[in-house]
Amino acid sequence: MFNLKKKPRTESEQGTEEKKHRKSWFFLGVIVAIALLRLLVFRPIWVSNVGMSETINAHDYLIVNRLEKVERFDVIAFKVADTSTKKSEYIGRVIGKAGDSLQYKDNQLLINGKKYSESYLAKNQVTEDFKLGETMLDKKIPKNCYFVLGDNRNRADDSRYFGYVKKSQVEGVIKLRLYPFNRISYFK
Repeated sequence: MFNLKKKPRTESEQGTEEKKHRKSWFFLGVIVAIALLRLLVFRPIWVSNVGMSETINAHDYLIVNRLEKVERFDVIAFKVADTSTKKSEYIGRVIGKAGDSLQYKDNQLLINGKKYSESYLAKNQVTEDFKLGETMLDKKIPKNCYFVLGDNRNRADDSRYFGYVKKSQVEGVIKLRLYPFNRISYFK
């Protein structure tokens, strides 16, 4: 009736089968590597607010690098428990780092007494005067903390609203905009 015996394979058939196995292991390795990079290094974010417009707009799709060291003026993603808006994730620009004193006077940023220009802000953007220590905040930014502002200063929820951002709250530095396609860009 049926012949259930396997026919012996030729050397070329065995070689073809080995190549198929190698390809399968290679693709599995690629998938695992991508998954690990996604979990440990890169994280996508879909923007839902306007606190960073014109730099970053609502509905932009961004990639966050979780391993990048945070520097002054980097745009970062961070978590804050904000019970008034039910939001927990924000995007903002690091203006001050631990040990800095800062203030805005006549729309001019002063960090440790030194003037800084903010070319990333829209030309008509106005930042109200304030000085650390005159609000609920300390006169200098505490250790392991950042002072973060949105580029859209009039509409941003930022450190003026919820205080310093702790290092442990930082999700990572925003490095890439992937969408909309006509605005794909790399953030330095």
